[in-house]
Amino acid sequence: MAAGQPHTAAHHTGIKFGYRVFLFIMILLAGIASFSQDSRQRLIIDSLQQIADTSSGIERAKALRILASEMVRRAPNATEAYFALMREALEISEELGDTAMVIDCHCALGRELAEAGFFREGMAHAGKAMKLAPAGAYILRSIIFRIYAFAYRGLGAYDSALYFFEEARKYMPDTIPCGFVASTLNDFGKLYTQMGDPLAALEVYRQAYGALDDCPEGTNTLYALGSAARTLGYALMTAGDYRAAIHYFRVADTVYERTDKGISRNRIYHAQQAANIARVYQHWGKLDSALYYRQLAIARFAAYGVSERNINVPNQYCYLGTIYRDQGDFARARDYFDRSLELRKQIKDSLGVGMCYDEMAEMARQQGRYLQAVEMLQEALRWKSTFGDGRIDPSRMAQYTESRSETYLYLGKVFADWDKFDDALMYYDTSLMFCRPVNFTRGEALVNYYKGLAWQARGEADTATRYFDRSLSLAGSMGNEPLEARARTGLGKLFLQEGQTGAALDYFQSALETYREGGFIREIPGLYIDIGRAMVMQSRRKAAIRIFEQAYQEADSMGMLREGADAAMALAGLYEGRGELVPANRYLREYLLLHDSVFSLETHRQLAEMQAHHESQQKQMQIDRLEQDIELNSLRADRSQYVIISLGGILILLLLFAIILIRQIQIRNQQEALLVRQQLFRSQMNPHFIFNSLTNIQHFIFSKDSLSAGRYLAVFAKLMRSILNNSRRETITLHEEVDTIRQYLGLQQLRLEDKLSYGIEVDDALEPEITLIPPMLAQPFIENAIEHGIKNMESGKGKVVVRIQKEDGHILYEVDDNGVGRERSGEMKAEKHSVHASTAVSLTRTRLQHLWGRKRPQGFFEIIDKEHEDGAPAGTLVRLKIPLN
Repeated sequence: MAAGQPHTAAHHTGIKFGYRVFLFIMILLAGIASFSQDSRQRLIIDSLQQIADTSSGIERAKALRILASEMVRRAPNATEAYFALMREALEISEELGDTAMVIDCHCALGRELAEAGFFREGMAHAGKAMKLAPAGAYILRSIIFRIYAFAYRGLGAYDSALYFFEEARKYMPDTIPCGFVASTLNDFGKLYTQMGDPLAALEVYRQAYGALDDCPEGTNTLYALGSAARTLGYALMTAGDYRAAIHYFRVADTVYERTDKGISRNRIYHAQQAANIARVYQHWGKLDSALYYRQLAIARFAAYGVSERNINVPNQYCYLGTIYRDQGDFARARDYFDRSLELRKQIKDSLGVGMCYDEMAEMARQQGRYLQAVEMLQEALRWKSTFGDGRIDPSRMAQYTESRSETYLYLGKVFADWDKFDDALMYYDTSLMFCRPVNFTRGEALVNYYKGLAWQARGEADTATRYFDRSLSLAGSMGNEPLEARARTGLGKLFLQEGQTGAALDYFQSALETYREGGFIREIPGLYIDIGRAMVMQSRRKAAIRIFEQAYQEADSMGMLREGADAAMALAGLYEGRGELVPANRYLREYLLLHDSVFSLETHRQLAEMQAHHESQQKQMQIDRLEQDIELNSLRADRSQYVIISLGGILILLLLFAIILIRQIQIRNQQEALLVRQQLFRSQMNPHFIFNSLTNIQHFIFSKDSLSAGRYLAVFAKLMRSILNNSRRETITLHEEVDTIRQYLGLQQLRLEDKLSYGIEVDDALEPEITLIPPMLAQPFIENAIEHGIKNMESGKGKVVVRIQKEDGHILYEVDDNGVGRERSGEMKAEKHSVHASTAVSLTRTRLQHLWGRKRPQGFFEIIDKEHEDGAPAGTLVRLKIPLN
């Protein structure tokens, strides 16, 4: 009965806890119709809090765990409260010794800390969970490896992150939920994105979405599907595949439409999906569709009670401003830009403020307010430089880089309008430099187009053609029709310049159709003027007048002064040529008014200020360099008298330093020599060999074979004396070395009786009595041949042959045996669970490096695994070559 009581208590406690959860669910369902979303959310949190407060022991820990997860799920910003609840749950679990709960708490804390940017703390919790994880808990190991991977990704250690993601995938069993698989793959894709490999990231995102395709539908699966579709849509949009991006964003929109709107995160995601779809349409150039979805996003944010101070709302205002600007509605565009800028400054969204200044500067440039445009772009760069206090979250690095690229592109356009093409090209190249590392294809296409315009204006038609073609190719690879239209317009201008009016009109008409379909009204007046000029060159003056009048009217309605002035001037000339002086005078007056508006005294003053400012910056840089040179020369003159004294002092110091350094090197070499000598002595005095030798002597004594015991003892004593004597010397004669090897092999032959035979061959070209060599170089390899090769033979007699030869001014050692070979020896060692590791090669290399260093060529090793004709092991051949003194 005593054994059953704890079980009964736990059982009743579990029923009590389950009843509380059931009661909470009933209360929630009963009130679902009468509470708002926020009220229901508060009810859920309050009910869970009450359950936690009225529980104790492990039930309280579990309740705190559920409460923490629900809080962060329904209010993603509640991370501090989440950490406090989870740490309390962990403390209770550790006190009660509930290992499973402790592991769960460590994993949850590790994941949330890593996601919050506390990467090292997250890894610490993951490490504690790993230590407690039971063997065979593959899903748990996969979760822990994901935490490590996420943390290393945040720290920028991409190789480590890649390794742990691979480990996480390896430990995922076939039965793992597909949502977990997809989530892991999505994290993997984000890593590839940060590593600058968007194609690999796109492939992984496709796999993540595919992993959810055949899953049974459930709340978690549905949410995972929306997340995977949204992530894949972003990747496709970045790659320029707009049709596919729209498809997956709409899938995500449908999913979030079906999710629980009581969770604030779901409401935000649902509203954001309309904004994501609008963004694709805007990049794609379909402004009417983009406008619809931007307004839908704002409506959703308002319906879900999202404050205007939430970053999503000012984002939509800014993008709406760009749509109205591109449609030529500058007044409405300015209203939205101002609203966005004010809100972004309030919430200290420095990157957003900079982006808003970019778009406002572009509108100012289009209206001929160049100085204001430059000031805004300089302000944009200033705000962007403060983004993240200089520490950019790796996940936002691409967005930050693209944004800087756009600022420099806008600066180039301002200087191009000012006819400063060298400066414009410099800014374009800077913009291009930011595009390529993050695969910003759309930005690269735009830069190439504007570089083409700059080179065209400089009269370099061939160079301009290359850039227009490049822009057209990039735009085509993305399916971006408005960008393609821009590139075709540029090529049309080149053909017009060369008098090929037919080809020019083909390009202009194609671009015009694209602009009309996409709603790019602002681009049309300038294109009408190009078409009109082509018609004039074809002597189609009547048609040209109609197109110029259309250009004038549309430019006037959108407040585009420069285009209006160009159209009025063309009309004045055409009407004068036809003798119609009344309309000619009227358009001439309009031209003068518009020209004065664009190039008024104020505008000229602004241009002069810009030029003076720009030139003064260049001159100031030259002055600064000259002042630095003068100051440097002055310092050199003032200090020349101290040069000799300083050099003398430095030489003395260097001499003292060299003496100390040489002495330290000598001491270190002596220490290393002593260490190597000790290691050599230990290798030669192998304890197993000595023990076995003494055991054999003991065996002969006990068996009363005094003759054998005496012979064995004499050889053993002579060998020990040789080893002790040789260990004190750096070199010995070849004769002494051969004698020692013969003693060692003779003793091994006595020990192994009839299992070993040996031979020693010395080249006649060597003079053993006067040739000096390091002692016992071959001994470690002879020992390996006997202990690992001969001793492991199951049948037959082993043989070791030691050859010492003269070859090309070197001494060549060869230790040849007919043992089982290295591969079989390793297998036998593994079967015996032996941890012994041979140090023959490493010790010999260290000795040679100490003896000769870098002054003379070091010896080399060659280990050859011999084989019979049938491929069976036939022993080992070790070749060692050292310089001949």
